[in-house]
Amino acid sequence: MSTDPINVYLPYLRKRVTEQDLRILAGKIAILAPEITLRGIDVENPPPWLLAPPLRKSFTFTLNVTRAAKLMADVPGPKYTARGISKPKQLKRLEKAGVRVPATAPFSEALAPDPDQFSPYLFVKTTAPGSSRARGIVFLRTEEFPARAAEIAAQFAEDIAAGYIPLVQAHVPTGLHPTHVRVLTFFGHPLMVYRTTAPAPFDPEKLADTAEGAATSNASDRRDRRLENDPEITTFGAHAAAAAFPETPVMGMDILRHVDTGELYCIEANVGNTAPLSAPVTRSLRDDLGTEAMLAQFGAYDVIAEEVVRRARAEAHGRVV
Repeated sequence: MSTDPINVYLPYLRKRVTEQDLRILAGKIAILAPEITLRGIDVENPPPWLLAPPLRKSFTFTLNVTRAAKLMADVPGPKYTARGISKPKQLKRLEKAGVRVPATAPFSEALAPDPDQFSPYLFVKTTAPGSSRARGIVFLRTEEFPARAAEIAAQFAEDIAAGYIPLVQAHVPTGLHPTHVRVLTFFGHPLMVYRTTAPAPFDPEKLADTAEGAATSNASDRRDRRLENDPEITTFGAHAAAAAFPETPVMGMDILRHVDTGELYCIEANVGNTAPLSAPVTRSLRDDLGTEAMLAQFGAYDVIAEEVVRRARAEAHGRVV
C-alpha cells in the first residue's frame, strides 16, 4: 500500500469537541496509519491557511458541525459533514431506506387522522430548528384531533407562519414510564447506546385534556439515563443511520420499542447537535452514564479512529468506501 501523506481535517466547535478529543484521536490515528495526520480546525477561529489549503491528499470529516461544508469548500478531497435536514425529510429518508417509523403526516386543520393508522393517540410536533427536550409537542386522543385542530394551529401559529409545518405522528406506547433509546453512531458504527426514561408514569387512558412533556421520556430534568445493552436496538439504530444518512458521520437515532408488539420504530434522527466524546455540552450525560463506561461501551475513540483511517486510505487510493 502507498504511504503517501494524507491530511485528515476535523472541523469542530469547542463546546462539542475538546482538545482531549483531538489529542486522543490524533494519537490513535498515528499508530494505525503513520502516513495520516489529523488536523483539528476550530470553525469559530479558522486558520489563515484555509484560504490556500495544501494540495496533498486529504479527507474531511466532522463530529457535529453543520457549518463545515462551506468553510472547507476549497479544501481538496472528500468531505463528510453534518448538514441540517428537516424532520419531514429525515422521516422520508428513513422510510425510503426501509426503516420503520410511526405513521406521520404534515399538520393541517383539515386532517382527519385514522385511529387505525395513527393509533388511539398522537403527537403534534414542531419542525422548527433548535427544538429539543420535548418542547413544541402536544399529545392528544386521535379521535379528538378534528375538534382541536384550530386550537393546535393557534398554538403553533408562529412556526406555521415561518414555514415550519408541524408533524402529526402516531404514538408508540413504550410502557408505564415513557422511554426511548438513543443510538449514537459514526458512519453506522455504534459509539454509545443509552436509554432515557421519564421519572413519572403516564397513562394515556387517563388523559382528560391534552398533554405535553409528560407524555415523553426526555422532558423532565429528573429523567433517568443509563447505558443500554440491547443488541437488537443497537443494530436497528446503526442500520438506520448508515442506510438513510450515509454521508453524515455522527447520527443520534432515537428508537422506541412498542410495549405490546415489540416492534422497533425510529422517531427522529439527530444531526449536527450531537457530541459523542468529552464535550462540555454533554457533561450532564457523562455524569449520568459515567464517563469511562460511556466511552468504553463500544470503544468510541477507537471506532472513530479506525473508520477514519479506513475511509481516508480508501478515498486516497480511489476505492469505493
